[in-house]
Amino acid sequence: MSEWFKLLPLELSEIPETELAEPRHPMQQNDRQVGDMSLLAKKLFTLAMLLDKSGSQNKLDAQYCNDKTERERLMARASEYSSKAEALRTLMWIGIKDEFGLWNDSIGVRVGFRIVISPQNENDLPPFLKNMFRIE
Repeated sequence: MSEWFKLLPLELSEIPETELAEPRHPMQQNDRQVGDMSLLAKKLFTLAMLLDKSGSQNKLDAQYCNDKTERERLMARASEYSSKAEALRTLMWIGIKDEFGLWNDSIGVRVGFRIVISPQNENDLPPFLKNMFRIE
């Protein structure tokens, strides 16, 4: 088994509650709050965000690296961090869906660590795209 899996509980336990990364998306008009994220979900979210940040930094560093060997190492690290962040997000969503019995719903997390059901019209853009393009 992977060393990362073995060390994951320790890594999560070392994230202080004062340093949790909060979801950035505000509540939307049609959102219906169903609960709040558990501490474990918050920590999974935070660690995923930290890994995303590290992966992005490695990818950026690789773009400006002149040494081929170092550039390949940085790109491999960026890929590793991205894959691990995605795995953590998947675990977080499974935990949230399981805790609240939301397997058939379109759910999201919002500012304040709120878990929401967000009815989606097939023509609707996801909230992050609406925010990006400032669409109401």
